[in-house]
Amino acid sequence: MDLPRSWRIGLIVFAFLLAAIFILSMMPVRQSISFHWDQIRYTIWHWLNPPEAVTLSPNGPGIALELQKGTPTPIFPVFPIYPIAQSTELPIFQITSTPIIVPTYSLLSGVKYVDQHGLWNYCGPSSLAMELSFWGWQGTREDIGKVVKGDPADYNVSPEELANYVTTQTNLNAIWRVGGDITLLKQLIANGFPVVVEKGVFFQDSFVGGTTWMGHYNVIVGYDDTLQQIIVMDPYIGGIDNPQEGINFRINYSDFTSEWRSFDYVFLVAYPFDRGNDLYSILGERADVKNSYTMALAQADAETRTQSGLDQFFAWYNLGTNQVGLQDYASATDTYDQAFSIYDSLPENLRPFRVLWFEIGPYQAYYQTGHYDWVVTYSTHAIDFASSLGRPLIEESFYWRAMAEVKLGQVDAALRDLRESLKYHPGYLPSLQEIQRLGY
Repeated sequence: MDLPRSWRIGLIVFAFLLAAIFILSMMPVRQSISFHWDQIRYTIWHWLNPPEAVTLSPNGPGIALELQKGTPTPIFPVFPIYPIAQSTELPIFQITSTPIIVPTYSLLSGVKYVDQHGLWNYCGPSSLAMELSFWGWQGTREDIGKVVKGDPADYNVSPEELANYVTTQTNLNAIWRVGGDITLLKQLIANGFPVVVEKGVFFQDSFVGGTTWMGHYNVIVGYDDTLQQIIVMDPYIGGIDNPQEGINFRINYSDFTSEWRSFDYVFLVAYPFDRGNDLYSILGERADVKNSYTMALAQADAETRTQSGLDQFFAWYNLGTNQVGLQDYASATDTYDQAFSIYDSLPENLRPFRVLWFEIGPYQAYYQTGHYDWVVTYSTHAIDFASSLGRPLIEESFYWRAMAEVKLGQVDAALRDLRESLKYHPGYLPSLQEIQRLGY
């Protein structure tokens, strides 16, 4: 018996709805729809509020404010540049004077390529997975991401978070320092140590519609003095269809140095315990944290006079970062002021407007010198931009805004920010400790 026409239409609509629900329930489809919706939303927001148009100098028009300067009060405990749990780095090994042999060419084999595709902001976990694979580790990028990323889409994973993963979750040890150089990388590679580095790159930005500056991790696996090239495993460049593109990718020394400068020449080395003396002998004075910052400071100071444009901005920014590392906060505040003045003079398409997502030294410097309003303003700028992409997954900015709000007497606002940071990064130790200190 034929069904009435209205019933047939109803059944067709019902079947269509069931099919739509089934399709939408599939994770890849949901992620794709979410991505495109975020893309549309951010395109509109970016058109109305282009972050590259905002100036960052405290005296500039874009972020100017009435300074409410308080009494400098060191926070307790004083966290390093990347404030998470206390470092689990293990005891110093013996430094020997064994000559370091460096041939003109070296390429490590045995590093398993891991791409970052299909997941948000996974260059850090993917790069670390590659480095660990060299030592026989059998885990995955997801194993690392579940620990170091408070949220699967967390915008920033610090070198310290990666190093802490190694020392707490594997049978290897790890050390991260600033102030590296090409010579050091060659010495490490030639002696059998792959190296994870963080650098700044200009990639195609699907949200902005052009190329913009972003933080990015690579694994250094070789070098070639004859061609003046560093050889890397790049988790982004290697596509799903052609991962070979990211394997043994070559970068000229000069271009690599410029990109690496963006992150104060930071490097991370994972290693088995029986290679500790070898590694520390290669690192020499850099094995000591304070010496590392001191050497990086001298390096940055020299580059403030030899670089120009974006490279000069990062030279000044690095100088401030190293002053914070040495707890010279007054000097760091003046240095960051200079860095942000240079930032404001850059063409808008070259401004690294994500810099406060990754490198939060200014928060600590301005906080320690009583410039609490500046901390609030800078962190709010970072949070608002991150919010435009969907969720502000930068727990560090919420934490430092909360710390400044406490000093400004805005405890309720501070508690909200601390809880927001924990929502995006459950278990984030600095926020937990501050909530406890406030008695909540």
